[in-house]
Amino acid sequence: MHSDAGRDAERAVVNAAARQGVKRLQCLAPVLAQQGGASMAKALNGSASFRDGADEFMAAWQESEAGPAPWERLMMFAIDALNTEWPLTPAAERGDFQQRIGARLGRFISAMPLRNARILAGMLATGQLRLAAGGLDQAGRPSFDDAPPPGAPNQFDVIINATGLGRPADDPSLRNLPASVW
Repeated sequence: MHSDAGRDAERAVVNAAARQGVKRLQCLAPVLAQQGGASMAKALNGSASFRDGADEFMAAWQESEAGPAPWERLMMFAIDALNTEWPLTPAAERGDFQQRIGARLGRFISAMPLRNARILAGMLATGQLRLAAGGLDQAGRPSFDDAPPPGAPNQFDVIINATGLGRPADDPSLRNLPASVW
């Protein structure tokens, strides 16, 4: 649980930076990186190095097994700050924030419970689950890197969305799935 004193201190840092002319969304990431521990700092500044999504997943799972991650207590602060600041922020700054750290911050905001991580880790280890490498194409739309061989069907048995809060209609790779899936 996030203490009122801690929340007040973090808000004071954000407000002080804003008074000095620093854009409010820009000062959110350094506060979270400073207070959220090594994994959050590495993720937010882009210095985390993983072979692939499964490697990142396993590292986060092992960190959670060691005890509550320092960043967990900051998520309500981050959500509150974004809910407050987002509507007041110019579109250009929102776009810059989203491009620089939005997806990386989303990884923490939408973190799954440890029980679910254990289940997925077991499925990865036995080969029941395979991650399709995803990313953005040159136009900024979601796409998958590992295209099937020519003539092979391009389908997935199950899709686990661990990348954000986008709606299926906004994602071309999900748009054609039956509505009953959602």
